[in-house]
Amino acid sequence: MTRFLTVARAKVPREAVSEYLSTLGELQASVQARGGHCWVFQRAGGMGDFLEFVETAGSDPSAIEQTSRERELVGRLRSLASYQADAAEPWEEVALSARPGASSRSRP
Repeated sequence: MTRFLTVARAKVPREAVSEYLSTLGELQASVQARGGHCWVFQRAGGMGDFLEFVETAGSDPSAIEQTSRERELVGRLRSLASYQADAAEPWEEVALSARPGASSRSRP
């Protein structure tokens, strides 16, 4: 099973931060219910800049937003914050031990 990650940078107006975080909490609960993870980080000092991480496992990237409830929550987040164009682009895990020519020996 492959793990997928979406990473999104969100700019949230001060008046929407509470609803934004509440919505992310709902998304986190839904993603965790199906075995995934969801994290959010805020730029030190506040200012409404956030990084969102959603990790899921599956056979293809569509597993990232699998349920209709999660699609609804993501839509609500998009209405509360501004995102970069590639915010929903999936990233696929790379198994570092499987790299061709990789060695387990440490370098001096």
